Amino acid sequence: YLLQSPWCCEGAEAMVAVSDVTFVLLGTWLLCYRPFLSTSLRRVAEVVTTLVSGASLSLLAPFLPWPPAPYGVFTLALVGMLLTITPFLGFFFAAVLLSMTIGVGLGAFLWQLGACRLQESVEVPYIHGMFLTLISLVFVLVFACTPGVAGPSAIKIILAPCLGALLFTLGLAGLVGDFGVTTAELLAEGHCEPGTASDAQLQGLELWGVVALCGIAVQVVMLRLQRRQEEEDEKSGALVTHLLPQAAEGEGERVSNIPRPGEGGNERYERLRTAICLPPDADLSHLSETDRRIVEICRKDEFERDRILWGGGLI
Repeated sequence: YLLQSPWCCEGAEAMVAVSDVTFVLLGTWLLCYRPFLSTSLRRVAEVVTTLVSGASLSLLAPFLPWPPAPYGVFTLALVGMLLTITPFLGFFFAAVLLSMTIGVGLGAFLWQLGACRLQESVEVPYIHGMFLTLISLVFVLVFACTPGVAGPSAIKIILAPCLGALLFTLGLAGLVGDFGVTTAELLAEGHCEPGTASDAQLQGLELWGVVALCGIAVQVVMLRLQRRQEEEDEKSGALVTHLLPQAAEGEGERVSNIPRPGEGGNERYERLRTAICLPPDADLSHLSETDRRIVEICRKDEFERDRILWGGGLI
């Protein structure tokens, strides 16, 4: 009686809406988390991303016989988050989890778009589950077990944005109602109908593909910017280290690469001071490579420039 009461039905509908909103939020984070890693909130963003990756296991809730929907969504989300924060599982488990979920999603779309005809020609029980398991197993083997493919880069560039796009697409379909397919509709076994796939199924697959490509593009651009910044920081740090007095140790000298006034380097010191004050397009070919780098640093860094111009050197 309680399960058939209007209050129970309204509560279940509200919980379904909450689960759809949760899918949209989880998917959005997996698509857009990368910029937060370049801020002071990096550690927080890493923890949130790990938890969100584990919570994506909730996509498989329609396969649970108990607890009933939508409570299975939150149950699997909690289980996934607890597994991802287990220290000894690491990147391998994350790759397996993301690959398995994406494989199930792609297999479900393929089933809805025509692979379901297998149940009419092949007399095998549970062929729907076997088909989804096979597709997910292929993804796990490729992205979690294949040398040269499996690893953190695959998770960041491919798996995370693809899974985020899938969650976002299914959650949006549940909220909008007349566009795409919901999680329950996608993972339903169903039966093939004559003719082509429905517009909703094609719309869902197309939206997933477009959002996934956008997410991959964001990841690639942000990773390139991050690597470029790291290379510049490393180059700048190496150059400054090279210019320190200790850099000459082992070469029979313990002197600064930048001479100080009155220490036997007046000629070079004056040459550097003059070059620093020249226009940016001035010809510096008469300087050595080290001196040109010193001039470049001093032009970019006002503090270092003042140190050298006033005889401070790099110490």
